[in-house]
Amino acid sequence: MEHPARPRLEWLDSAKACGMFLIFYGHFVERVYDLGNQAALAQQKLIYAFHVPLFIVLAGFLARTAPELPALGAFLKRQAASRLLPVLFFSVLLMPLFALFDQGGWEPERLKAQYVDDWPDLGRRLSPPAEGEQSPARRRLWEGLPAPAQALLARCAAGDSLDETGRNAVVEALNEELARPGLFTAADLAGIKVAAEDQERLAAGMPGASPDEVRRFQIGLYFRVCFPEWFEDEDSPLGDWGRKALMTLKGYTEFNVPVWFLICLFTLEFYHYLMVRFLPTPGRIALAMPLFFAAGWWLTRDMEGWGKDIWFVRESVFLYAFYLGGYWLRRTEVLSRGVGRWSGWLLFLGATAVLWFTFDLNPGSRIFKPVVLVNLSQHGDLVYFTVTAVFGCLAAIGLARLLPSWSVIQYVGRHSLVLMGLNGIFFDFLNVPMVHALGLPPTPWIILLGCTAVTLLSLAGCLPVVWLLDRYLPQLVGRPRAQGPLLPKLVP
Repeated sequence: MEHPARPRLEWLDSAKACGMFLIFYGHFVERVYDLGNQAALAQQKLIYAFHVPLFIVLAGFLARTAPELPALGAFLKRQAASRLLPVLFFSVLLMPLFALFDQGGWEPERLKAQYVDDWPDLGRRLSPPAEGEQSPARRRLWEGLPAPAQALLARCAAGDSLDETGRNAVVEALNEELARPGLFTAADLAGIKVAAEDQERLAAGMPGASPDEVRRFQIGLYFRVCFPEWFEDEDSPLGDWGRKALMTLKGYTEFNVPVWFLICLFTLEFYHYLMVRFLPTPGRIALAMPLFFAAGWWLTRDMEGWGKDIWFVRESVFLYAFYLGGYWLRRTEVLSRGVGRWSGWLLFLGATAVLWFTFDLNPGSRIFKPVVLVNLSQHGDLVYFTVTAVFGCLAAIGLARLLPSWSVIQYVGRHSLVLMGLNGIFFDFLNVPMVHALGLPPTPWIILLGCTAVTLLSLAGCLPVVWLLDRYLPQLVGRPRAQGPLLPKLVP
């Protein structure tokens, strides 16, 4: 069944452009925080509170009604071509970069409690075993810790995951120890994979290095000492690629992390295909939203890691409530009423105020870092997540209605899928060296200005590539109905 193309809404493209700015900015400021700049946390926390729900609401706004949907086979073919094929394309596009680019330099300046997702396991790795021998490097770590930290790790080894105070005490003790020059010797690391240049630095004793530089270097050694299995495939691109390919088949796109959203969207839109015939009126849509929200929250309450929710089938139940929110906005035409600038300002300023005073109240992930991580189903507090997600979406929509209809903003919004795929290059390969090169001080306003400049330059650098892909390979980047110039249309 062929449907006429809907007229484009300028504010909707502007809202998608705002969302894409948040994606690029959020992924960059995340690296600023990960590499030790604590002042960047608040900005990452603000963006991650609502940027994924924003894209879900906008997708729901464009959702089809039941009479507009084709038969199941045609629907799945179209969705696979417009959602899954771009995942494959952008993953393959980045595959060679994992072999060409050195991904070193990821060691943070300090360990954090959020980096440990299995405290009993860490306790067993560090504390002396009841039987057998302890490796020299782990024995060095253990013996250098103060007695209170040793006692806490012994409790971990016995099965206690510790409270927040205990976890922080262990991590701070490790940070102090890892800042001590000469913690490890070459003999301690025998049998452990260590790069030749790191072996030379170790042998030289890192003369003139600051405590922070020593700590960062030895944190890298700490991970190799305690978690050697993480590095088993690092000398074998095919082995590492095989693992990444398996994770991608599960829906966790390790060759290009940002396009996980397209797999989630595929699942969401399939749910909508199954449900939309039961939601013919705005009233039923409004009733369905809290039901899916509650069911999704229950299904994702114990999600604790990357790779645990195949194709995001559980997270998508939760996000479908936001998708229905966008669908309800379209069906009720609420946003078509009061289209003057005063209503736009009222929506933007009011929603932004609520977002600003509530986003930091959500503790975020209790495992990884104190921010919302939707792709890991780490939503934090139920009430604060809901408030910040809803009002963050409304603030972005209000801003979009105020923005001028500049062609570059509209272009970014129209090609948000392509930009999401290209953001993977920055996420995996460019953001860390750019953070190191900038060396931003822990000052919020300087971080804001620096990250904004990097984001705008990154987006500008992507636009020529967006034009080339959209001009010559549109079928592979979300427009499977396009004809030529290199490929035929993939779906009718």
